[in-house]
This record gives sequence, structure tokens and C-alpha cells, in this order.
Amino acid sequence: PMRQSEKDETRKTVAEAPEDGNAQETPAMQGYAAPEEPRKRSRKGWIIGVCILLVIAGVLVVGRVMRLQRRAAGTRAYTPYTVRRGDITVTLSGSGTLEPADSYTVTSLISGDILSAPFEEGDIVGKDQVLYEVDSSDLESGIKQAENNLKDSENKLGSALKQLDSLKLTADGTGSVIELSIEEGDTVQAGQTIAAIRDSDTMRITVLFQKAVAENFYEGQDAVVTLGGTYESYNGTVTKIGTADHILTGNVIVREITVDVANPGAFSPSSTAYVTIGGSSGLQNGTFHYKYEGDVLAASSGTVSKVNVSEGSRVTKGQVLAVLKNDSVDQQIQSARSAVESAKLALETQQKKLAEYTVRSPIAGTIVEKIYKEGDTLKAGEILCTVFHLSHLSLVLNVDELDIKKVRPGQTVTLTADAAKGTEYTGTVSKVNIKGTTL
Repeated sequence: PMRQSEKDETRKTVAEAPEDGNAQETPAMQGYAAPEEPRKRSRKGWIIGVCILLVIAGVLVVGRVMRLQRRAAGTRAYTPYTVRRGDITVTLSGSGTLEPADSYTVTSLISGDILSAPFEEGDIVGKDQVLYEVDSSDLESGIKQAENNLKDSENKLGSALKQLDSLKLTADGTGSVIELSIEEGDTVQAGQTIAAIRDSDTMRITVLFQKAVAENFYEGQDAVVTLGGTYESYNGTVTKIGTADHILTGNVIVREITVDVANPGAFSPSSTAYVTIGGSSGLQNGTFHYKYEGDVLAASSGTVSKVNVSEGSRVTKGQVLAVLKNDSVDQQIQSARSAVESAKLALETQQKKLAEYTVRSPIAGTIVEKIYKEGDTLKAGEILCTVFHLSHLSLVLNVDELDIKKVRPGQTVTLTADAAKGTEYTGTVSKVNIKGTTL
């Protein structure tokens, strides 16, 4: 049954319906009640409201629980700890094969019969210790020949250098150049006179004294020279005491005494004088002569390349007056020098090769293999023995590129070996290779 208001509304609906014959009949017009759509919407809204209330309640409950947990955590006990600086240890591990720190395979550089090999496998040898002696008799003959070649080359060079020295024209004594017959560019032949030298500032006189008297004289002793005719006296010096005996008439044994005296300008080679030394006079007068007078001769032919003096120059014994140039001599010297160098190199090569006939240990270590023994004949390039240096070992490890920067030379390493389980050995990082390897 409908309420009164609903009935009135239904009637109103029917009354307002159009009178068009094509109009569709409504449920109300057919005598049915209206749909219940408003009721469904009402129930859906109620359900949504209940859900919202449940969500709000859940949020409140969760917040309450979290606040209770924070309060409980705030009441927990804790242990104080003082912060200190320390080291963080990073351990890297790997495996590899232990190898000798140093090993060497001794190889023959020469061929020959082994004369001695005084060692056996397992022996400990020192660095440079003799391992093998190989017969070198053939090589020693070659060394002797090389020595002879060098000596001959040096003699030829010496002769060539003497020829070079002969191109230097030197004074044979001290004096003044009284004549010079060459100038630069002149051609000189061997034996040609190129200059004359005379020492006229000092005159020399030689007189005879009895042997018994002369034996008491000494070089440097003062003497008095008296010029014959004018009887003028001049001071002189004993410069030479003869050792040869001369016999005069009456079997008088005498010796020659030479005295030098400064020339005041009055002495000439024709002047005579007598000499008094220590109160004793000479048995005969002597004749003056120049202290030095001689000619300079060219020892070799050549062209004058340089003249160092002029006429009137004062020169000393051995002084170079002029220099000659001779292309032939220069070539001989160059050739001789080249021959000497070649001979030296040949001898050095032979001597170095001789050292190869004595085979020495390159390192200190243990003989782990001996292939050749005394009496064997070996050829160049063959392996004689193997030496290991076992005082310490080496181990190569591969470290990842992310960890290699943590490894530095000098760091301590702990090692274990399969052959000695339970035993640890200590090592040191000796090298970190900068070259990477892709595995």
C-alpha cells in the first residue's frame, strides 16, 4: 500500500501525461509501483561511509602503536663507547708457485774439450766461482800472434813519428842566429843548411894541467884567464875536467881543463891566454874558441810551413827554429796509427775470448743440474749446467684491478705451502707490476 503522498503524486503523473495516442504507457499508468532506485543509492552511500570510518580508525590505531614503540625504545639501556682512531685491515689472498729468486742457465760461448769441472749437482757455489776450464791452446797461439802484430805496428808508428820530429828544425846549442837561409814556402832537401848559430858572448879555452894538480879541481871553481900580449886578466869558471891522461915530453902526465869566460869583446878565436886555478897555472897557453858554434841541417825533405826565428835572435838548445811539412810523412803516421788501433782491437778481442774458456758461476747458488763433465767436448751455444739461488724464493700473484691500489712494495705477506701444512712463512712485497694482464 502506498502512502497518501505517493498516491497523489502518482495521480498527478497520470493526469499530466500527454494525450497523444502514441505516448508510451508508464508503469504507473499500468497500475504498477515506481522503481526502487533511490533505495539502492542510499545503501551504497552507507557502505562508503562505513569504509571511511574504518580507514580513519586504522590510521589512529597505527599511529598509537608507533608512538608506544618510540616511547618503549626511548627507555632502553645503552653502553657508552669512546671513539678512537685505528687501522682497518684489508686482506687479499691468492695462490701461485714458488720459484727461485734468481736462476741461471750456464751456456757455452765457445767450443773445445773440457779440462776440468770440479763440482757436482747439489753443490753450493759462489758468484764467479770457476765451473769449467776449456782447452784454449789454439787461442793462446792467436793471442801471441796478435801481440806480435801490435808490437810491429807500434814500431812502425814510432819510426813515422821520428820522421815527423825530423820535420822540426831545432838548435843544437845555445847562441845567436847569425845566418838564416829559409823562409815560409821554401822547399828544403835533406842535409841542407838552413841556419848558423854562434855563442860569441862566452868564450871557451882549454889548457893542460899536471894530473896531480888537475885531480884537485872541480867544476864551477873560479879561474883567472890572462890574455897573452896585453896580460889583461879576466874571471872565468871551470866547466869541464878531463879524465883522459896525456903524456908530454919528459913523461909528464897531464889532463885538459876547460874554462868559460865572458867575452868583453876583445876575445876572438885567434886569441891566446893562460889560466890560473887555485894558484896553479897551466903548462901551456890555450886558444880561445866560441862556447858554441854550429849549423842547423834539415834531416828530411819538405816545404817550410813555419819559421819561428830571425837573424840575430837568441836561441837555446833544442828550440824549434822552423817546421817543415811533408805529405808523405803525414800519411805514414796516419797509416801507422790506424794499424796500431787495429792491432790493439784484435788483441783485446782475443783476450776477451780467452776469458770465455774459463766458465764461472754468474750467481751464488746451488747446482741443480750438471749436463757436461770433465773430458766432454762441447760446442758453442750448449747448456752446461743450471744454478738456482735458493736463499729466498719469489711468488707471483694476480690481484684484481679494484684491489691492486691497496698493495705497495714493502708490505708484509703471510705464506702457507701445501708441502708444509700448518706452517706460516713471512714475506715482503718486492714489486707491483704497472702492466696489467687480462685473464
